Amino acid sequence: MPARKRDFLLGAMLVAASAPSLHAAEARIEETIVTAEKRSASVQETAIAITAFGGEELAMRGVDDLQDLQFNVPNLVISPNAQSPVEYAYIRGVGTDQPVAGFDPGVAYHVDGVYIGQPSSIPGDLFDMERVEVLRGPQGTLYGKNTTGGSINVITAAPTDAFEGMLDAMAGNYGRQQFRAVFSGPLASDAVRGRVSFVADRNDGYQDNSVGDNGDVIDHWSARGKLAFTLSDDLDITLLMQRFVNEGAQSQKRKEPFTQPVYAGARPNPSDPRKVAKDFPGKLELENDLFSARLSWDLGFAELLASTGYVDNHWNQQTDIDTSSNDIQYQLWNMDTEQFTQEVQLISQGDGPLQWIVGAFYFDEDLETEYFFQDRSAFGFRFNNGGELESSSFAVFAQVGYDFRSSGMPFRIIGGLRRTKDEKEIDEFQIIPEFALSLAAEDDNSWEETTGKLEFDWFATDDIMLYVSFSRGYKGGGFSIGQFDTYDPEIVDAYEVGAKTQFWDNRAQVNVAAVYNNY
Repeated sequence: MPARKRDFLLGAMLVAASAPSLHAAEARIEETIVTAEKRSASVQETAIAITAFGGEELAMRGVDDLQDLQFNVPNLVISPNAQSPVEYAYIRGVGTDQPVAGFDPGVAYHVDGVYIGQPSSIPGDLFDMERVEVLRGPQGTLYGKNTTGGSINVITAAPTDAFEGMLDAMAGNYGRQQFRAVFSGPLASDAVRGRVSFVADRNDGYQDNSVGDNGDVIDHWSARGKLAFTLSDDLDITLLMQRFVNEGAQSQKRKEPFTQPVYAGARPNPSDPRKVAKDFPGKLELENDLFSARLSWDLGFAELLASTGYVDNHWNQQTDIDTSSNDIQYQLWNMDTEQFTQEVQLISQGDGPLQWIVGAFYFDEDLETEYFFQDRSAFGFRFNNGGELESSSFAVFAQVGYDFRSSGMPFRIIGGLRRTKDEKEIDEFQIIPEFALSLAAEDDNSWEETTGKLEFDWFATDDIMLYVSFSRGYKGGGFSIGQFDTYDPEIVDAYEVGAKTQFWDNRAQVNVAAVYNNY
């Protein structure tokens, strides 16, 4: 019987008018428009605990990546893995930092509406963004897959109608060098617009290695291109191509002195946390390619959105486990991932009281991984495991809302349902030659779940909205590759009450939420 976890959380966010948010003539908080519910709406009329930043505010706050984002969003924690470049997200305490391949995240990550399945496939920078939205709590209706904690939605900057460009460079200590560039504008005609952006960031490493290459090294670059085609007044297509490459070395270090016999003859472990003496060279090669196509078709009564995404990710890494100058332990691992997604949505249009959305989602992923560990001490051994995992997911969903304000009553009711089916097949192995162990197995399984939400909103005044909601989130079960282990699905039932308020003539804003999770 899986353990159940119950959490009660209280969160609040205060926003006051500041320089980037001011109108020219008077200090007012500008309205923030988000697409958290798959349609454009004011964040103050969206009954989700959500934090959203536009591109200018991200720059003002110095948010360059997910690590920076966590210091600006309540209840968001980004947990880096000391032995890999992968960063794991937690929202309201829900997430996972399991480094073993095959485990799904508890917080979803979307780039321009495309779901990114593996944390290692997430691009590392947040440069040239239109907006970043962090949705807290289960998003089991409109997002579905692996959103038990919430979702981080990244919307990249769109091509512009007029030409614009930007270049900047930065230099600092530890050999830090950063270069960024953006160019955008019309191409052959106003009906075709393009945008390209590039960022490169590197340094010499914050960890000094006296017998080898430095650690804690920044060395990554990314390039993105977008093309927007206006085929008619009713039809638009946007193409995105993005490449991210990271070759920065990690920084693990043993805190204790080298007193065990296996360290005999090794250089003493430096007491300075920024100094090491590691003989085995740390190495990282992470290459990630993302391609997407998004079609928007105005049918009059509704908008048809079709989004197609493809991700190709290669990750190779090696590390010194003993972290000494002796040749004792090291590890190597690699993972190759190919992912395809397709989502279709039909979204009602107009200002009428009834609003709805229906859609379908398909996800397919092939993952191959191999891990190797070597212990060269007197009683050492070799350990090798890995395998191939094929995953697919299909879901249909619908959400309907009715706004009674058109009838003179300050209420709105929203309800939604989603049905998901996940299937996984695994072919795995584990080998320990010194123990004469050689295991191999194949397995498959499937899981189905219905999730959804029910929400009641009360517009107490023009500046105050109170809401109460129930939502269910689901994360499918799976396999831990090379461990011959199966894990069960996770279910989160979240009960939330909240208030979104503006006052002082729209110079201040306070949003508060209290949530009870049955996990």
